Amino acid sequence: MSAEDAERLGLSEGAHVRIRSRYGEAILPIRIENAVRLGELFATFHTPEALVNNMTSLRRDNYASTPEYKVTAVRLEKV
Repeated sequence: MSAEDAERLGLSEGAHVRIRSRYGEAILPIRIENAVRLGELFATFHTPEALVNNMTSLRRDNYASTPEYKVTAVRLEKV
């Protein structure tokens, strides 16, 4: 998450948030990174217990046949 978004939402490094999409949700700790643009989030998919894949739709990219990771709208709630 960008520092600007974290500040606006009153979140600090390591705070846990519930991230919800229309498809599912996950609870993750916040990591503030300058590389993440304002209004965007980044999460890795390599930790199975985080269930990040549950937040993506069943639709697949036409070229790579991967889930539409980059177009999933989400909402954050502090846990």
